[in-house]
Amino acid sequence: MGRKKLEWYPGAVYHVTARGNRRNDRLKEKIDFKFYLKCMEESLS
Repeated sequence: MGRKKLEWYPGAVYHVTARGNRRNDRLKEKIDFKFYLKCMEESLS
């Protein structure tokens, strides 16, 4: 079953996670983690 669409509010704080299947890590290499952080930083600007 799908989830209800989340409403986004300007200035709100959201908790973001990145997990793989069965809670396995998705970002195993350091370079992958750096790229993930870069994407997150860019999304805040």
